[in-house]
Amino acid sequence: MAEKQRFGKVIGVREEKLEEYLELHRNVWPEVESMIKQCNMENFNIFIRKLPDGNHYLFMYFEYTGINIDADNAKMAADPKTREWWAVCEPCQKPLGDRAEGEWWAEMDSAYYLA
Repeated sequence: MAEKQRFGKVIGVREEKLEEYLELHRNVWPEVESMIKQCNMENFNIFIRKLPDGNHYLFMYFEYTGINIDADNAKMAADPKTREWWAVCEPCQKPLGDRAEGEWWAEMDSAYYLA
């Protein structure tokens, strides 16, 4: 079994779409949850925080237990139901302006970990 890798990502939320986004995630489609698991992602969490600038931000955390995250990400991106899910979620999101090219959610660096 591969060693777990931990990932953190961040993205903004469009204020006018905040309640829609939260409602979507109160009722995540079972096919989407299944695909996350099939792609070797565990302890998948999304947290929300309103910062002093008045904007809401989402923080995603998950642990990856597979051996090829690029292949698993490609598998997820090719899944029709996941693509449909992203099509309803992405209009609610506001990507960070300084994210890397090709990123939707901006990658975060780990600063500390205690097992």
